[in-house]
Amino acid sequence: MRLTALLLTTFLFLLTHHIVFAEDSPIPATAETQHLTQPENKEQQTATPLPQPAPTESEKKDNVKKVKLHHGKVSTIHNSVSFSVKDDAGKEHVLRLAEINTPYLDKPHGPESLKAIKELIDNKNITYQIVSSDSTNKKVVKAFIDDINVNAWMIKNGHAWMSKKFGHDPELIDLQDKAKAGRIGLWANGKAGFGSKGMKRRTHKHQS
Repeated sequence: MRLTALLLTTFLFLLTHHIVFAEDSPIPATAETQHLTQPENKEQQTATPLPQPAPTESEKKDNVKKVKLHHGKVSTIHNSVSFSVKDDAGKEHVLRLAEINTPYLDKPHGPESLKAIKELIDNKNITYQIVSSDSTNKKVVKAFIDDINVNAWMIKNGHAWMSKKFGHDPELIDLQDKAKAGRIGLWANGKAGFGSKGMKRRTHKHQS
């Protein structure tokens, strides 16, 4: 009896400790229990940002509208690079095309340059963006008539050249290079007919 009781006590002792050990031991990783034992991956929880769609045509137009534009009707052509416009209130504004120069009336291609700008904008409605003002208080502008950039058109067709001091627009530079290469307009002889020294104070005469 004593031996039987001792064996029974030993069996119960081992059985009790086996259960404790089993409870303290880690749970085997299985497909069902793996998510309980592994730490959370914060990077996986962060949503991947969606790519931004390209701007629509409407949004592009809205961005263009952010540039302040003015409107007026050309009332007077002063020379091949400056002119006056009247706004809707009848107020007159004197404008000068930005970044470009044109030949004086008595220089090679001078009359042709004046004729070209008159035919393009005289007595017509234009839109313009003010860039700055010059020493004579003219508003220095980029001018547009319909879809035509007037500044670029004058360069492209050989009626003007880029200002060495103020001309920085890559598009205008490219157009001038092409006009030079094609010997268009005032580049017919390979170089523009620049005004001589002392003529900076002289204005073009209006040609009717």
